[in-house]
Amino acid sequence: MKTFYLFLIALLSVQIVDAQQVISINPAITYQTVEGFGASDCWTVDFVGRYFNDSQKNQAAQWLFDSQLKSDGSVNGIGLSMWRFILGGGTLGQGSASHISPSVRRSDAFLLPDGTYDFENHHLGQKWFLQKAYDYGCRDFVAFSNSPVVNFTKNGKGFCDYGSDGTSNLRPDAVAAFANYLTKSLAYFQDSLGIPFHYVSPLNEPQWAWQCDANGNAGQEGSTWTNSNMKTLCVALDSCLQAQGLSTKIFLGEAGQWDYLYTRQSSTNNKGVQIPDFFLSTRNNYIGNLKTLEPCFTSHSYWNDQDSATLVSVRQSAKQMASTYGIKLHATEWCMLSGLPADAPFSTGFNASTVNMDIALFMARVIHSDLTIANVCSWSYWTSMDTESGASDRYLLLTLTPTGGGGEDNLVRGGTVTTAKTLWTLGNYSLFIRPGYLRCDMKGASNLTGLMGSAYIAPDKSKLVVVYVNLNSTTQQVTPQLADIPGFQYSTVDIYQTSQSLNLQKLPSLDYASGATLPVYGRSVMTFVYNLTSGAQIEKVKQTAFNCYPNPATDYLACSASAPIQRITVRDITGRVIQNLPLNDSTNSYSLPVESLPAGIYLVSVSSRSDFKVFRIVKK
Repeated sequence: MKTFYLFLIALLSVQIVDAQQVISINPAITYQTVEGFGASDCWTVDFVGRYFNDSQKNQAAQWLFDSQLKSDGSVNGIGLSMWRFILGGGTLGQGSASHISPSVRRSDAFLLPDGTYDFENHHLGQKWFLQKAYDYGCRDFVAFSNSPVVNFTKNGKGFCDYGSDGTSNLRPDAVAAFANYLTKSLAYFQDSLGIPFHYVSPLNEPQWAWQCDANGNAGQEGSTWTNSNMKTLCVALDSCLQAQGLSTKIFLGEAGQWDYLYTRQSSTNNKGVQIPDFFLSTRNNYIGNLKTLEPCFTSHSYWNDQDSATLVSVRQSAKQMASTYGIKLHATEWCMLSGLPADAPFSTGFNASTVNMDIALFMARVIHSDLTIANVCSWSYWTSMDTESGASDRYLLLTLTPTGGGGEDNLVRGGTVTTAKTLWTLGNYSLFIRPGYLRCDMKGASNLTGLMGSAYIAPDKSKLVVVYVNLNSTTQQVTPQLADIPGFQYSTVDIYQTSQSLNLQKLPSLDYASGATLPVYGRSVMTFVYNLTSGAQIEKVKQTAFNCYPNPATDYLACSASAPIQRITVRDITGRVIQNLPLNDSTNSYSLPVESLPAGIYLVSVSSRSDFKVFRIVKK
């Protein structure tokens, strides 16, 4: 039997409880298959892998990739099942001549300036984390590029010239060479490291200009691409992948925001309405027939995230467009580039004044919207680790602190790694919704400014995972109504919570009770893992009848239950524990002395092993 009383204690902790909501979940009605949750190693991972000590590196890797639970059910990490590896443009080797600052934003390459390859001595820190990801069981790897290697660019830089014409910085005569470079890199990973890559994403945010400033300086690698530029590169890459015999698929898109998939053509110089342009056979840029092109489109979730109306409308349109052409969608980047939305109960502030849990809740709202409205098959965060640099947790899952302090450029000194709220909040999804899980029908929790939730069933029907995001400051009571799964019975429920004070904390497990009401705490993300058992029918748990009287009380409270009482807890109206009395199933009734309590209102919880009830008692 699983204990219940600690779960109740957390419920009552300084939370006001709102009226209950009925939630209906039907695992028989399914939508997209989830491929995974991930993050990228851009840009600091290479520096951490090279300059941080083994203890710090190993801890960072465990936090990111470990999917195994401890013996008590608590977590080691968030079990990322996708990992994005940047194949850089070679600006790291250019040093200050790259004109990219800070220096950590310069990316490495296997191709040297003289045209020779050096696979063994480059991307060293990234390869360390890539191997760790693989060792922990991550298998879905994406190689992505922000800029063509500088050997192949028009200006020899990892960005476009100031005032350039809006076409790709890749030289037309170097398209095949760049495609060959990407393919040779993928072959190295597979043949030399034994790590095959599922996808290659050859370009990034093609709609943005990625130009240097008037003085020739830039903040990172990047290149703009027209749709026709994208087609030319994909055709060449398809040919190289086939010639090499690799199973890697082209991961097309990386759109700067969702609406470029279906609109904004006239304002972007042939960089919008991308899904029809690439997948309608009558279009000049049609490439839907390429053998190595994955039938999907990828987008970043920036900018179309500021209000619930936009979250819904833009993602609905993207989903409809993808459905029209029979392709899937993936969300491949998000971090908090914009301010906190004004239409949800977040705190104010943009940088250091922003409460970290607000950033995590904002992210959770975006994840929920991408999964349930856009029907994405995977969701990835942007930079897995970085220094805060006065920006709190806006751009990272793990916080890096260089030895001696300072910004990103000081990571060459080594440093320490700590976790951010965004890490654990992402873990509410990534650790429990594993590759192959199917999103299933869930109704009753779709308020993007309040309580929202989504449900996922394991392929073998052994687990049903439900994730709630509660933006409210108050606890929301939910009554899940779970449809039966033929041949299976719900048995126990494992619960995990992330809040301002808890990091994917394991709460006491429950025995499943049909129709039982559960709390979703305020300003929290909570994951409920329903474990299912196949075979013989399991007797349904009977609900316990509780009583507690008189009310108002003066001297004693008579507490009783139809099952043995495990614990009685008394809290004041602020949630502070006044009495905590373990009875350990020794009796079905107990006379609780309250004479010494000051007059006021108290919350008295009476718990059995499988149920509980809270009484609001007035003490005279």
